[in-house]
Amino acid sequence: MLFEQYDEEAQKSILSVVDELIDLLESASKLLDRNPDSERQWFSRSSSSLASTSAPERPSLAEPLSPERSSSSASLRRKLRWSFYDKKRAKDIIDRYAQRNDHLYRIVQLNSFASGIGVNLQHLENMQHNPAAKELRFDETASLQLLAKAAMTGMAANFELNGDNSFGSADTMRVEDRFVTFSENGRSYLQDTCEYKVESSDGVDHQTKSRLNGLASLLQQPKGQVFRIPKCIGWRFLPFSRDIAFIFESPGPLGSQPRSLKRLFEMPDVKPSLRDKFALSYSLAKSISQLQMVQWVHESFRSEIILFFIARDTQLDRAQSNRETLVALDQPWIFGFDFSRPESFFSYGFMDMDRDRDVYRHPSRQRQPTATFNKWHDIYSLGVVLLEIGLWEPAILQEHPRDRFRDMGDPEGIKNRLLKVAQKRLPSKMGERYRDVVVTCLTGNFAVKDDTKEDLQLQQAFRVQVVQVLAQLLQNI
Repeated sequence: MLFEQYDEEAQKSILSVVDELIDLLESASKLLDRNPDSERQWFSRSSSSLASTSAPERPSLAEPLSPERSSSSASLRRKLRWSFYDKKRAKDIIDRYAQRNDHLYRIVQLNSFASGIGVNLQHLENMQHNPAAKELRFDETASLQLLAKAAMTGMAANFELNGDNSFGSADTMRVEDRFVTFSENGRSYLQDTCEYKVESSDGVDHQTKSRLNGLASLLQQPKGQVFRIPKCIGWRFLPFSRDIAFIFESPGPLGSQPRSLKRLFEMPDVKPSLRDKFALSYSLAKSISQLQMVQWVHESFRSEIILFFIARDTQLDRAQSNRETLVALDQPWIFGFDFSRPESFFSYGFMDMDRDRDVYRHPSRQRQPTATFNKWHDIYSLGVVLLEIGLWEPAILQEHPRDRFRDMGDPEGIKNRLLKVAQKRLPSKMGERYRDVVVTCLTGNFAVKDDTKEDLQLQQAFRVQVVQVLAQLLQNI
C-alpha cells in the first residue's frame, strides 16, 4: 500500500487533512438536513414532523394558528434561514472542502514523487499503469521521472529535426530577440533560439546532441497545464549562426502574437489589476513547484522567457487608439530551457557576463558560477520575477543611479539592492504578505534543516510559504 511507504510525518499530515475533510462533510450533511428543499434526511432526528415544530408567537390572540399555518410558518423560517445564513455557510464549506482536498492531493503527489520512493523504478513504472494513479494523472509525472532517468544515461530518442525541413517557410515573424513564429500545414509553431552557440559550424558534438535529445524528450512529454510548458517537437542546428533552437507547438491560437512579460512591462496599454498580478504570480510559482517535484531545474528563469499569446483581434499596436490591451495574465507559457536538466544531471556552469541576465541569477551563479545549480537558485529567480510583477517594472530598473548593477563587483550587491526595494515598495502595492513571499524567495529563509537528498523539506516549505500564500491572496481579493 502506497500510504505505508510514506514516512511517519507524511502519514500524520495526510490523516490530519482527512480528518478535516470528514468534519467538513459532517457539517455539510447537517446543513443540508436543514435545507427546506431537501427530500432526504442525512441523520435520524428525534422529531421528523414539521407539524410538531413549536409554533411561533401568535400574531393575534383572537385567531389561533392552525396546524397548517404553523407548518407553513416554520417552513418559511427555514427558507429565510437558508437564504440569509445557511446558503453562505454551504458555499464556505464547499470552498473549504475544495481547498483541503486539493491540499491532500498535493501532499500525496509530493510524497509519491519528491521523496525517496520517487526514485524507485518499480514504483514509477507502477504509477504509469495503475488505474487509480491514472485517474489522478500521476502517470504523467511518473513518465517524466522515467524520461529524466533515461536522459541521464543517454538513452533518449533522437529529436533532431532534419536540416532540409520546411519549418519557417510560411508566415515567419521574429518576436523580440530570441523567438520566431511560423506556420506549417495550418499549425502554428514557435522557435526558441538558445543563448549558447556551437563552436564548430560542422555540427553538434555527440555529448551535446545527447543532452539536447534528453531535454527535448522531457519537453515533448505530455504535462499537466500546471507546468505551463508547451509541447516541444524537437531541436535543430542552425549552421549559419551556429545556434541551436528548440521548436514548440504554439499554445496560442493560429495567428496570435506572443509577447514576453519583459515586453509587457514596457507597454503603457497593459494595465494589470491586483488580481491579475496575484494570478500570474501564483501560476508561475506552481510551475516552479511542479518542476521541483520531478527533480528538474530550469536554470534561466526570467521575465524575458515568459510568453503570453494574444489573439489577432486584440493586437498590441494600440498607441493611437488609447485602448487598453487585454492580456490573459493567468495563462503564461514558459520557455528558455537552454540549460534546463534533471537536477542530478551534470551542470555545465557556462560563463555568462550579461549583467541584465545576472539580475535574475543567485549570487553564486553570476558570471563564472561558483556552485552547482539547484532548486534554491530557481526559487531565487522566481523571487526576482515576482518583484517585477508586484512593481510592474523590470528588475534592471531597480538599480541605484550611483550604484549600477553592471558595475557591481560583489554578486551579493544585486541581491541586497533587490531586497531593499522589495521591503520598501511592495507593501504599498501588493501588501505585506506578498512582500514576505518575495523576500523569502530572495533570501532562501525557509527554515529547512537536515533535508533529504530530494529536498523534500524545501519543496514542502516552498509550497506552504510561497504557493499556498499566493493562492490565498488570489482567493481573498
